Amino acid sequence: MYLENYDKGYASEIAKTFDISLNQAQKQLKKFEEIGLLTSRNEGTTRMYYFKQSPIIDALRTFLQSMLELLPRTTIEKYFRQRRRPRRYAKR
Repeated sequence: MYLENYDKGYASEIAKTFDISLNQAQKQLKKFEEIGLLTSRNEGTTRMYYFKQSPIIDALRTFLQSMLELLPRTTIEKYFRQRRRPRRYAKR
């Protein structure tokens, strides 16, 4: 659901969001990549994960989006509405 919401993600960010160990997140992302659900690439020193493009994965993403819409507001705010970029310098 994290990748559906943000379109991409990396292991430490996902682990921090869901309060799981980095090792758990890395193992799960690797499994998803091995079965062909995700693809990854290095962006600088970070390995970013994305959904692959295929009709089956598009159907899965549609399902995940519908599940996101059904989540309670508190859950959405806690896990899926995080700041994605730094604050502007000297912003008040």
